[in-house]
Amino acid sequence: MRANSSDPQDTVTAEHPIKPERLRLLDRLSKYRQPIGLAVTLLLFAIALIACRHLLAELDLDALHDSILDVPKPALLGAFGATVVGFIILLGYEWSASRYAGVTLPPRTLALGGFTAFAIGNAIGLSLLSGGSVRYRLYARLGLGASEVAHMTLFASLSLGCALPPLAALATLSDLPAASQALGLSEGLLGTVAAVVLLLGAVLAIGIYRRRLPEQPLRDNLLVRVGRRTLRLPGRRLTFLQLIITALDVAAGATVLF
Repeated sequence: MRANSSDPQDTVTAEHPIKPERLRLLDRLSKYRQPIGLAVTLLLFAIALIACRHLLAELDLDALHDSILDVPKPALLGAFGATVVGFIILLGYEWSASRYAGVTLPPRTLALGGFTAFAIGNAIGLSLLSGGSVRYRLYARLGLGASEVAHMTLFASLSLGCALPPLAALATLSDLPAASQALGLSEGLLGTVAAVVLLLGAVLAIGIYRRRLPEQPLRDNLLVRVGRRTLRLPGRRLTFLQLIITALDVAAGATVLF
């Protein structure tokens, strides 16, 4: 029993009780969750087939075959190896997402869920919807609820976009002449933009740190008070690990292109 502790979610629930109409809707969704999940899965599968059909229709297989043969075999094998490494690193996003959601899944299930969700999400788009549906179908049978799956999907979808700006700024500052030549912009402009990005990131990190709640019950999360709302953000350790995972992911993709 914790006499002096307060749960932010309990406070929100007390201040904003759930309406009876919403409770009935939630009960119906819970009752028919399996048929709804199956229908959504079939719909996404059909969309994926249509998307693949349009992608394949635009390909010239003969030209693709000739282009592959023109690439030296060592470079082709290197690109294939970097692709395999990239897919392995991609599973790090799923691992980080599970840590953020506070759930523990078997490694095989986590790998299958991450690979399938990213493959379908990247193929047909709408990664939040398609990836979330795939994860729910795979993880719900292990006892995960919609909230945990939503946290995992949100983290996996936003982590790349949130980590890329500071990584790109650091890469730009590491070799300004090369970045200037590649982008066709002056070194001064690129250096200024990169410095501003890093400065904004530092200001944001300091602001988050100052608004953190005194009690942090979740291991890999940081609860931050913003106005009347409480945001659940990844903790410091998980944030640094995800930056490393994203950097390795970008390096693998760049190796394939190189």
